[in-house]
Amino acid sequence: MFNSTIDYNYEAIFYGVMSSNLPELMNSYPNPMLASMPLARKYAAEKARIALNISCPGLHFPDVLAPWGASESADGVNSDAGLNSNGPFSTMPVIWEWEYGDRSNVTRVREKLFPLVKGEVEFFTCWMQLNGTTGYYHDLHDCTSESAGLCAGLDSTMTLSMVRRSFEVVAEMAEFVGEPINPKWAEVHAKLAPYVSGWM
Repeated sequence: MFNSTIDYNYEAIFYGVMSSNLPELMNSYPNPMLASMPLARKYAAEKARIALNISCPGLHFPDVLAPWGASESADGVNSDAGLNSNGPFSTMPVIWEWEYGDRSNVTRVREKLFPLVKGEVEFFTCWMQLNGTTGYYHDLHDCTSESAGLCAGLDSTMTLSMVRRSFEVVAEMAEFVGEPINPKWAEVHAKLAPYVSGWM
């Protein structure tokens, strides 16, 4: 087992798997994230407490996953390199397997795919903050590149684009495995902040 950097590095070697019709190569993909779920739950609660003075459920992954779910960092702020996109990056291949893979293995979906998508969505359902003026849920502390401590960046397009994909599939996956659907998922999804745009 080795360290897995999940701000696209670990994921990149799996990007072509589903489009190449080689789903069996996805068998081991979720394992580092699944092993780190207890740590990701801890970091979700810590980052929300430090940044927003609330406690969030779900999963917030560090930038680097140490072997067997061990911790390499002190808390949920300094572990993620300022990136809320670590979890969404790691979930994208899981979503592709759900969309294009063989769903006959319900146990795999229930035990290895759905927990990662649900954990990400549960975190962002809590983490995204509703702005009464804009009417949108915003990501108040996020960076597009690695940085130390709490990032002051707002609504990273990188994070928002991948989080939207998870919100798009989570209810369908929940229904498939017989899990309850949180109505808050649809509300936050419908009001996620638009991508930042402008002229340079």
